[in-house]
Amino acid sequence: MCIRDSLLPVLGLNTAIISIIGQNFGAKNFLRVQESHFTAVKYGFILMILSGLIIFLSADKIVGLFSNHPAVIDYGTNYLKISALIFPAYPIFFISNGFFMAIKKSKNSMYLNVIRNVILPVPTILVANTIDGSFETFFWCYCAANWIYVISVSYTHLTLPTTPYV
Repeated sequence: MCIRDSLLPVLGLNTAIISIIGQNFGAKNFLRVQESHFTAVKYGFILMILSGLIIFLSADKIVGLFSNHPAVIDYGTNYLKISALIFPAYPIFFISNGFFMAIKKSKNSMYLNVIRNVILPVPTILVANTIDGSFETFFWCYCAANWIYVISVSYTHLTLPTTPYV
């Protein structure tokens, strides 16, 4: 619930960016497409750093609202703290998907989602099991895999030409 609610601003940016980028793409204003995308990612990144910081610092209190069992609080706190470190990556996931939808390249969005949500978890699970298979190891591996994915997608996007995305 906490994580879902903290993603709402980024999902709102994603929805807005589809219209803004789509309109500018149709008008062949490619510089504005690039500026809009960068601005949305920047604001989303800042929002998610703040949200992640709040979740990280109050993780034990958040979990304590749902249970008073020490083991549950310990596992939940560890999960929330590790998940909070992934928060700044979410704008790249969501806004990149919106970007591709806006420029009529929805297949690219689908490919990115399949990679992140279907393919990426397999090596993550295998690496976590190779290390020690613990709950915490899996989430650390998942965090690292998501950041590697985001850096790869960002690098690829930054090295694309700034001319038409057709």
